[in-house]
Parts: sequence; C-alpha cells; structure tokens
Amino acid sequence: MKVSMRGILFLLLILCLSGCATGVRVTGGTDAESFGVQSETAATTSFSGGVHRIIVAYNDETNSQATIQYTSSTRKVLHGASLMGWSYSNDDGATWKYGGKLTPPAGWAVLWGDPGLTTSRRNYGTVFMSNLAFPEAKFPVGGASGSVDGLVAGGACLFRSLDGGVSFKFFQCLSDQSPVPGSTSSSKGHFYDGSSLAAGPSGEIYASYVDLDTSQIVVYRSADGVQPFAPMPPPFPGYYVGSHPRIQVGPDGVLF
Repeated sequence: MKVSMRGILFLLLILCLSGCATGVRVTGGTDAESFGVQSETAATTSFSGGVHRIIVAYNDETNSQATIQYTSSTRKVLHGASLMGWSYSNDDGATWKYGGKLTPPAGWAVLWGDPGLTTSRRNYGTVFMSNLAFPEAKFPVGGASGSVDGLVAGGACLFRSLDGGVSFKFFQCLSDQSPVPGSTSSSKGHFYDGSSLAAGPSGEIYASYVDLDTSQIVVYRSADGVQPFAPMPPPFPGYYVGSHPRIQVGPDGVLF
C-alpha cells in the first residue's frame, strides 16, 4: 500500500498524541494553554488558502477558573463554562498556534468536551468540531456540583470552520427531546456522551454519540455540510451500547 509523506506525518502526530516519549508539544508551553489542563484529543487535516493544516481539539480548561471551580472534595461548573478548545499547525506539526475556546450558543449553558473533528471531502477548507453540551433547560441557576450526569447533560453542539480550522462559528446543536424510556415525564434532552465525526465522499458529514438514556448509538447526518443535521435510524436497535462511538466512511460512501 502506498502511503504519502503527509499521511506518515499525520500518523506520527496521532502516535505522539497517544503518549510518545518524544514529539512536538501541541498545547501548553508559553501560550495561553499553559494556564489550564488539556485532555482527550481529536485530530484532522485541512487545505485552505494554499496551506496544509493539522487541527487538534481537546478538553481545554484554559482560563476556566471563573466557571470551573475545584475544592478539596468536589468540582462546581458554572454557566458559560467551555472545554471546547483547539490548536492548529501550518508547518506539518513543527509549531502550533492556540485557536482559542468557543462559547456556548444561545439556549445552551455549557460546552463540555469529548471533541470530535472531521474535514469535508468535497471542500478541504471546511472543518466541523463537536462538543457535548448542557442545555439551559437542565442547568441549575447556581451551577452544577460533582460529576456530570443526565441531570445536566443533554445533547451536543457543532461548530464549523470555513478557513481550514483557523476559526470556528456555531452551526447547530443536536438533542433528543423525546421521553426517556421508563420515565413518564418529558425529556429536556437525552444524555449524550463521546463524539465521533466522519465525512463522506459526496460532501456529507456524520456526527455520532452514545445516548446513555437509551443505551444506543445515535447518528446524525448533514447531506452536504451546509444543510442541518438530521437523525438517522439507530444502527444497533435491540442491543445494549455503553461506550463512545467511532465512525468512518469508506471510499464508496458506506458509513461504518
């Protein structure tokens, strides 16, 4: 199998993000990220304005002291908190620039990590990034203490870049408002966890999560990365699913 030099560099990047003893620092160092912790990564590449670019997203606590507060025994998350940060490299990973952090859109209180990234296969300058999210309808006025669960989590939000991952703008939030099985009350948004994005050869974009309220993988599809995402039929009806999804699209457009 023939592998391009750019493909080799990308594979090396993934290995380094996975815990290589040597490599190039992507976050921290002397930039703004040195004032926060980063964890859980997703990566993609793009081509925009004549520049080949590598983009890495992660759970980013940069400058979160005002909205994510730790004590000796617990953690408190306040309205406006965001873990949706990213970095990018314009020189095949030799140096990295901090992209910043995105803010929760209207109707949503918090963006809560578990990033997903993918690049359109019809327009290599179009990049999508996803994070889990807490809807305003679920979020307590005084904030949420302790671990994250279905009392506050209720969907995911997608942002889109049209400049190859240098900047992102809000695109859409995804949520299932149907009643939770076994409950007689209406739902304010099922508890989604994990994020996995993939792109098809005809421009379609897929986003997937595990719905912890139904123990199912949910998959959403945008036909071209411009139209809104809509839910697809569940891929594993009748099976229990409890882990984060991983999706990929083959050269023939088949979603796995």
